[in-house]
Amino acid sequence: MAIYLFYSKEKLDTNAPPHQRFIYDLWCMLMQCKEVKMKRCLMFMLWLFMAWTANCLLIPFSDVPLQTDANLLSGLQRVNPDDLAEEVFPTRAWLWQDEKNLCFIIESHADSSFVAGPVSTRDTANKADYLRIQLITLPDAYFSYLFNFYATGNLYDAVRETGRADFNFNTNYTYKSTLEGAIWRITGKIPLGELRFDAKPPYRWKIILTRHHDKSSEDYSLPPLKPELKNDYFTKAYDIELNHPIKRDLNLVFRPYLVRSYDLLEKTSSFDPDNLGFDIVFSPAQRTRMKLSLNPDFSDTPPDEAADIYNSEYPRYYMENRFFFTEDLDAFGALADLYYSRRIIKPSIAFKATGHEKKLNWGVLAVRDKEIKEGSSILNRDDYFQVLSLMPKSSKFTFANTLISRLNTDYYNHIYNGNYTWNPSKELRIYSANAVSVKEDDRKTDNEPLTGFMNSMSITYAPRKWSFEIMGTHISRDMYADAGYLNDRFFHKLGASLAWDSEESLDYLSYQGFSLDWQYWKRYAEKNTEDYWSADYYVNFRPKYGFDASFTKGRELDVLNNDHAYLSVNASGTFFRWQAFSAQLQYSYSEELIYSLLATHSANYYYANLWGSISQVFGYDLSCQLKNYSYPHGVLADYGGLLPFATPLDDNYVIFNGELSYTPSQKLRLACGSGYSSYEDLDNGIFSDLSLYGNLRYEFKQNCFFYCGFNSNQLQDGKSLYADPLGHFVVNSSTAYAKLSLEL
Repeated sequence: MAIYLFYSKEKLDTNAPPHQRFIYDLWCMLMQCKEVKMKRCLMFMLWLFMAWTANCLLIPFSDVPLQTDANLLSGLQRVNPDDLAEEVFPTRAWLWQDEKNLCFIIESHADSSFVAGPVSTRDTANKADYLRIQLITLPDAYFSYLFNFYATGNLYDAVRETGRADFNFNTNYTYKSTLEGAIWRITGKIPLGELRFDAKPPYRWKIILTRHHDKSSEDYSLPPLKPELKNDYFTKAYDIELNHPIKRDLNLVFRPYLVRSYDLLEKTSSFDPDNLGFDIVFSPAQRTRMKLSLNPDFSDTPPDEAADIYNSEYPRYYMENRFFFTEDLDAFGALADLYYSRRIIKPSIAFKATGHEKKLNWGVLAVRDKEIKEGSSILNRDDYFQVLSLMPKSSKFTFANTLISRLNTDYYNHIYNGNYTWNPSKELRIYSANAVSVKEDDRKTDNEPLTGFMNSMSITYAPRKWSFEIMGTHISRDMYADAGYLNDRFFHKLGASLAWDSEESLDYLSYQGFSLDWQYWKRYAEKNTEDYWSADYYVNFRPKYGFDASFTKGRELDVLNNDHAYLSVNASGTFFRWQAFSAQLQYSYSEELIYSLLATHSANYYYANLWGSISQVFGYDLSCQLKNYSYPHGVLADYGGLLPFATPLDDNYVIFNGELSYTPSQKLRLACGSGYSSYEDLDNGIFSDLSLYGNLRYEFKQNCFFYCGFNSNQLQDGKSLYADPLGHFVVNSSTAYAKLSLEL
């Protein structure tokens, strides 16, 4: 077939791809050769080269759009459900290369079931049909660059690895989407100079092309691969080759910004050097990226939601939502218990560098926190945080080595964290997490250096849709992680789990699964032990709704080492069929340990979450939870007399979070929302807590932003009555801000 396509009596076009020219030259030599042995040799060479190029697409170089059979990808097969059925109307993609970009045109069928989805800002997942290109520029590194394309023009790119995706990675990829009858066409460019790859051509990469149908929940892919293949998902992708050198601009970006805030309560504005800052992003080499930030500002970061924190054994865990820390977070390979970036309250200067060399990832993070005072009291010290990581990996091994430090002139805490993974087969995974800590604090009377250890190991066997895991953990008495979220130590733990997930099908019952879990704790300083076991079953149906039921039972210790039996029964249902309306409802009955009362009480928990897009530009997300306990309202709690004072507890309260958004384009978004908790602080006469916020984000030029907004907090000091249902609120804080961020 290749000979028929490329051989003719006329001279081959000089712009033809290299593999076509080579096959043409071999064929010409073969036709002119009369010596038998030489002829056989040429035939063998021709066969070898044709076999090598059978599944390798050579990307041609062109300054104009190019749509030929030679640069065409097609033949997607269904991978979700996994029956490898071909598309009725094949998706076709033409690829070519110019000086800086991978250019493409993709055409796909769009019928009455096509879902365009809403307009959204960058990296926002939506219910919509989409096309996707994944470029694997370093096949042995087991990651891909992911680019989604929507009918609305939304931007959604990420770095995808086995088991995770980093959506904080952004490129300057662009595309245009058009719908012409039943043809959906995407025309775009991916800037190759912003990716990491071997410096010299030929560039032997891989590609995965995907078409997602939202209404039927179907995915088609070329080649037909699923993420369950783990590292093979990347190594078995479709081969492509680029032969033209990729031109890279000097990757140096300077982003100054100015913030001005105004206290609406005190009627005062703030402007000092802390309101000025900048980011410098520099990529000195193909696989290295550095970022320096002076006075990083997070005023445009969404506020934390109201949460049920009223019967928590440990301090609340806040998810990181500050871009500087979420970007490349997993490049450092540290356990969340050992490195928790929310420990850094208000950084004054921060530096980060990440890189990749063949089968080695590395990262450096250095941050100086800012001292915060209230009068003569220090609320936050100016500690220095540092994370150094080195992660060599291969197809079967990963060795993540991280050094974590938090220190000051009179204090230090250093940790080595080593996380090692071995995959001797596709079904078997052996994982070990180890840590050593050293801490010395001259502020304390007993300031002897303390050395602690943590060791954890798990073995997972996962044939097909089954998964079985056994694990064990040991943490010593003097294991400290002041830069992390380690709340328990001096114990050992054992556990086992079994899970099964069915194949997804196009039947009414789409897929289902169950899991069993058991864990056992022994705290070395205590005589009693803790344990629990749980069971969970879920089922999802093809019209896009599902149910989940679970049961948990166990024993837990209070602060006086008394054990208490607890249990929990949960049932939930989710409906997500329509773009305009999705819902989740949940009910739980529990008998749980009330930590401050040192006793078990029953509780009922109700939860509802409604979300959707009313149109392509209006969206909403509302959630409400109600919890009531069996103990009396206002019962006094003092942890069994360990505290010198007692705190009255509320037995019935509501927590609400809601946000409304208006997104007329990818460059403009307005959101306003609130968080509300009716938990009564009876000691201070507070009956509820209400927060309000509003944020506007406008990208007036590429990578140049204007932000403005407000946030306020109100405390209800007057109870709601029939004549006055809202009661009386006093404003606790209220601030407006404006931020200008440029890219030079």
